Amino acid sequence: MNNNLASREISDFLSKHFPQLNQLSSAEFYDWKIFNSPFGRGQIILEIAGGEVAATASLTVKPLIINDQETIGAEIGDTFTHPAHRRKGLFSKMVRGCLDYAKENGMAPIYGTPNRQSLPGYETKLGFPRCESASVKDMFKEIDRKFLIAKIAGKVRNRLLATILGNVYWLVIATRNKIGSFNATRIDWHEISSFPPGLNSRWATSRKDYSFFVGRDTDYLNWRFHSNPNSYRMFLGMINGIARCYFVSKLIKQGDHHIGYLCDYVCWNDDMKMFSAMLGMAEKSLAKDGAMGVELYCGRNSPYFKIARRLGYRLIGDIVVIAAQSSAHGKTLIESKQKWHFTMADADGV
Repeated sequence: MNNNLASREISDFLSKHFPQLNQLSSAEFYDWKIFNSPFGRGQIILEIAGGEVAATASLTVKPLIINDQETIGAEIGDTFTHPAHRRKGLFSKMVRGCLDYAKENGMAPIYGTPNRQSLPGYETKLGFPRCESASVKDMFKEIDRKFLIAKIAGKVRNRLLATILGNVYWLVIATRNKIGSFNATRIDWHEISSFPPGLNSRWATSRKDYSFFVGRDTDYLNWRFHSNPNSYRMFLGMINGIARCYFVSKLIKQGDHHIGYLCDYVCWNDDMKMFSAMLGMAEKSLAKDGAMGVELYCGRNSPYFKIARRLGYRLIGDIVVIAAQSSAHGKTLIESKQKWHFTMADADGV
C-alpha cells in the first residue's frame, strides 16, 4: 500500500470510529508524522477484515539521546481496534509488526505512552515494561481568576468560601510569579515562524544527566512544529543575541472554554530562573489568546517539576511511558534511575 493510501485509510478509520481524535487523525497529519520525517520513514500497519480496516498501529521515527548516546528510535502509537474485532489478537500482531520493522531498520529504542486499555497488553504480552524513572506528570494551572474560583466552587459548594479561597490562592501564586520574574535572567522573547539554523541536538546542554531526551536540533524542531499541519505558537528566548530557551504553545477548546497547552520547552543548562520567566511569558501569551488555564507534561525527577509546582501547577494525572525491552537502549530506559525530559510533544498528543 502506498503512503498516501495508508494515510487516507487510517484517517478514515479513526475519523469514523474514534472522532474524539479530531485534528490528530487527518490524512495530512499522518503523511507528515509517518512519511515526511527527516529522520526516517515510519510505518502504518492496517489490519483488514471483511474488506475494511479493523485495527491500526504506527511507528513515528525520532532522534533520541539515551544516557548521552544519540540514536534513531521510534514512538509506537495509534493502536486502535474496532470494537467488533477486539480480542482476536490483532493488537499483538500489529505491535509485533512494528517491532519487526524497527529492528529491520535499526531503530531503537521503541517507546510509547499507551492508554489504559492498551497498557496491559503491552506489559504482559509484548515485552514493554513501564519506565518507572520517567515519572511523567500531567500538570495544570488556572490563569484566569474567575475560572479558578468557579473550579473551587464546584468542589466546596459554597460560593463565598470559594471566592475567599480562590483570591487567597491567586495572591500567593501571583507573588511567587513576581519573585520568579524579578530573579530571572532578562530574556528577549521573539515569536518565530520557524527555528533558526545552527541548533544542534545538544544546543542547550549536555544530556549526560538524562535517561531520555529527544534530540531537539533545528531539523527536528522545524519538522515537529513548523511543518506540522496543525498550528502552534513558537517563542525563542535570546540573551545577548544567542538562543537560550524556547517554548511552543497551542490553544485547545475544551467544552465552553479554551485551554493552553505548553507543548514543548527547553532552557539552556536547565536554568530554572529562565524557566520561571518562560512560564510567565507562556501564561501571558496564552491568556491574551483567551486561555483559562495552562497544561503541561513534566518528569517528576526533572528540575522543571519543582519550579512548575512552586508557581502553581498542580498534578492532574500520570503519563505512563513504556519501552520495548528487545534492544539495549530499551533496557537502559527501563532500568535507569536518572531523570527524563519529556513534554507533550514527545507523546505526539498535540
